Amino acid sequence: VTTPLNLLKIVQNEKVKAYITDGSTVTGTLLTFDQHANLILQNAITSFKNVNRCYETLYIRANNLKFLTKIDLMKEIQQ
Repeated sequence: VTTPLNLLKIVQNEKVKAYITDGSTVTGTLLTFDQHANLILQNAITSFKNVNRCYETLYIRANNLKFLTKIDLMKEIQQ
């Protein structure tokens, strides 16, 4: 059985993109998470209304998270 926490374990230490309920996105490396799916991203870049901000470490509360995707580095390089 695949659970959301098992899926987070699979992408831990991988580059991910988080879609936030306010319409922003956060790209970074998934450092760790807890049993509630609160996330800590490393080397994170937030994007909202064409404004980007960089953070060494960023906490995302689970109730603000719409969904999370793993970033395919080859696709990112080709763009």
